[in-house]
Amino acid sequence: MESKIKNFNYNGFFVESLLGIAPYKAIKLVKWTNDPGIGEFLCSDGKNRLIPSCQLSKEFLDSQPPRIKLDPFTGNGVFFGSPAHS
Repeated sequence: MESKIKNFNYNGFFVESLLGIAPYKAIKLVKWTNDPGIGEFLCSDGKNRLIPSCQLSKEFLDSQPPRIKLDPFTGNGVFFGSPAHS
């Protein structure tokens, strides 16, 4: 299964949805990051990208492994990461 990706800007804190669809698709989850809602995905052009889960289809997300529970008291805290865009 793969997912179209809605165009976006992500500045490390906030996601901005833009018009249109990215010229590549998300193929599979590589890993969830410690950024809330951000995963590293292998894309149809062979590149790994940080993509906010809100920019992917619900069906695709439902088929992926659940993300780890973030709990700063167990060393699984929230970190804000690198900016990304489609």
